[in-house]
Amino acid sequence: MKIKTITLFLLFNSVLSYGQVVFEKGYYVDENDRKTECFIKNRDWRNNPTAFEYKTEKSDTIKKNSILEVKEFGLYGDSRYIRTTVNIDRSATEIYRLSTQKSPLWSKEQLFLKVLLTGKASLYYYFDNETPKFFYSKTDSPIQQLIYKEYKTDDGRINTNDLFRQQLWNDIKCENTTIKSLEKLNFLQKDLVNLFKVYNTCHGDTSYISYNHFKNRDFINLRITPGINSSSLIFNNHSINERIRYDNTLSFRIGIEAEYILPFNKNKWGIVIEPTYQNYTAKKMIPKYHLLSTVNYSFIEFPIGLRYYYFLTSDLKLYLNGFYIPKSTINLFSSANFNESSNKDVVSDLCFAIGGAVEYKNVNMEVRYYSNKNLLSTYVSYSTDYSRVAVILGYKFIKLKHKKQM
Repeated sequence: MKIKTITLFLLFNSVLSYGQVVFEKGYYVDENDRKTECFIKNRDWRNNPTAFEYKTEKSDTIKKNSILEVKEFGLYGDSRYIRTTVNIDRSATEIYRLSTQKSPLWSKEQLFLKVLLTGKASLYYYFDNETPKFFYSKTDSPIQQLIYKEYKTDDGRINTNDLFRQQLWNDIKCENTTIKSLEKLNFLQKDLVNLFKVYNTCHGDTSYISYNHFKNRDFINLRITPGINSSSLIFNNHSINERIRYDNTLSFRIGIEAEYILPFNKNKWGIVIEPTYQNYTAKKMIPKYHLLSTVNYSFIEFPIGLRYYYFLTSDLKLYLNGFYIPKSTINLFSSANFNESSNKDVVSDLCFAIGGAVEYKNVNMEVRYYSNKNLLSTYVSYSTDYSRVAVILGYKFIKLKHKKQM
């Protein structure tokens, strides 16, 4: 079973690694201000990149450019990044690490900033696993960060430095802009983009370019997941070094799967929870004891997992699952009579599972392997190796979409 699980994982991992290369039409500008049309690997970067992969033609060898070689790059209809050297606030953002210093902790760095809007006043975005940071500039002025910082006061309270409102009042305002309107402004991408649009329009720049747009992305999927388990059980009596092996049996299983698609990397990652009803029934005649040994176990378990997609076409995709299955099962009915007259209480241990599937539109088929599970985890002298392979047919009956800000 373990060998099959490892083999399946390696097979799907190699397929995904080989095939998941999506290049889209884009460009880059080098140190000599030469613009090169190319195809760039769109990783739908969550963190601002420091390099990118590209091909000059779709059949060419994959090459790589870094921030040291390129002034600007972009994907048409998707995103644009410019290289610049700026002062960036590197103050800690985790609550337990917040400083008591109100002013920013500046660091001069060379970065790729994501362009949100360009015009008489331009807006930029930066993210690197901390809080989002926004930068801005006006015509013929350097790029500077809009300052928003959380810090701790002397009495342990958390306060914010909202200097960005003063910066906007000084530099990004129209005749009808009021202090009150800026006091209500949230430090959010959509609010800042709207403000910069208003500023450019009221100052006669109607040709400003907004790279801030929305795309529909999968958000939450619900599936019904019926299937067939092929299960086997080995009972171990450690006190007398005895083992009983039960034959493989087929049984029905059914689950309801909820999947949340993570908002980065082109909808390729998802978090999954799948409450599932399963059962296992087996009998074994033990001639030594003139006893019919029986196991009857019906339960609901709650796998929690991570899913990675590989898109073949818009309708056809493969995916790989990895699940953690906690101890907290619901035993609907359990009875285990091994080589003794009394039944044993079934209290299962945690286990893991890995599976690979093919999905076409709303229908999928998955093969899933489970690690061995001990159904007698509360006993010292006894244990079991309960193993399963499942073939699962899924149907996506609810698909919610969400507009993602790009």
